Amino acid sequence: MLTVDANVWIASHQSGEPSHAECRSFVREITRRMTPLHAPQLVEVECACAVARRTRNTQMAEAVHRSLRILPSLELHLLDDSMVLLAVKLGTSLFLRGADAIYVATAHRTLTTLITLDAEVRRRASAVVPCLLPSEWLAAN
Repeated sequence: MLTVDANVWIASHQSGEPSHAECRSFVREITRRMTPLHAPQLVEVECACAVARRTRNTQMAEAVHRSLRILPSLELHLLDDSMVLLAVKLGTSLFLRGADAIYVATAHRTLTTLITLDAEVRRRASAVVPCLLPSEWLAAN
C-alpha cells in the first residue's frame, strides 16, 4: 500500500517535468497491479490546479482530475479534525510545509510508504514513515 504525493501525479501527466518518464512508468505499473493507494482528498485540488496553472488548459486539468477519481485502487482521505491534528503534530515536529504534512499524516495513519519527488519531505518524514522516489519503488517491486 502506498500514499502518493501530488507531485508524482502531476509529473506523470506533464511531459515537460524532469521526472515525467519515471512518474509515468510508476503510475502505469501501480495501475496495472491495482496497488492499493491512499491520498488526502487535497490531491484532487492540487493536481487539477497545478496542471491548469502550468498549461492554461482547463480541459487538461479536468482530465487529470477525472483520472484520479476513476482509479479504483485509490482511497481518498478527508481532512477531518483528527487528520488535521495529526498533520499539525507531524508537520510542526518535522518542520514540513502544510500540504506536505497532510500527505505525511495520511501515510502515517494508513501505515503506507509515501511516494514523493520532494527530497526535503523524504529526508524529514523518513523518521515517521517510509519514503521513496517512484523509481526506488519500481526497482524494489
